[in-house]
Amino acid sequence: MSEELREQFEEAAQGVLELSKPPDDLVKLQLYALYKQAQEGDCKGKRPSAFNVVARAKHDSWKTLVGTSQEAAMRQYIDLVNALKEADEQGNERDAEDRARSAEEEPGKDEPERDE
Repeated sequence: MSEELREQFEEAAQGVLELSKPPDDLVKLQLYALYKQAQEGDCKGKRPSAFNVVARAKHDSWKTLVGTSQEAAMRQYIDLVNALKEADEQGNERDAEDRARSAEEEPGKDEPERDE
């Protein structure tokens, strides 16, 4: 495994923490599974009890990656985080543009004119 790939992976792991909003639960599971596969390889251990819903979901998500190399999991993780960061930046840009447009609009602009 190349040192460059390892560094990109660590940067991506940090980048997830810097998103303005956390990803939805399905994306979190995907991130978890890719991270575990990249760090530890194939899923090991018994499937958690159905009473432990979160642990079971994490296990099942990780289990879907059995056979994926650690390097491939790192690349997939990096790609997913980069896509999340790009979407986050675009969302922030749209929010900033919306705020700028709102500030430029004249108060009462959309109100109907009154005959006095």
